[in-house]
Amino acid sequence: QVKVKFPAGTYECLVSEKAYDNEHAPFYVYLDNVPYRVYPSDPPLGSWELTTRVPIYFTIEEPRTILITVQANSEKKAGATGMMLDYIQFVKRK
Repeated sequence: QVKVKFPAGTYECLVSEKAYDNEHAPFYVYLDNVPYRVYPSDPPLGSWELTTRVPIYFTIEEPRTILITVQANSEKKAGATGMMLDYIQFVKRK
């Protein structure tokens, strides 16, 4: 978990992940308490790739701090623990 202060704006979030098969690819990135299921190409490339298949978009109306959590499971669906995570990229779009 990490807290990040964002200025107001619209953002795209991608994760740099390495997964060798679909059984060890999906996991969740929570922005505050909202889960986003993240996984790479289908099938995974087996090398590092940004998760452009499932970008996360969000808008912040005024500057605030967001708690970012990475974990395998959500309340509704299980993820996997065999993936490797390098970094999470946030790009301001507006």
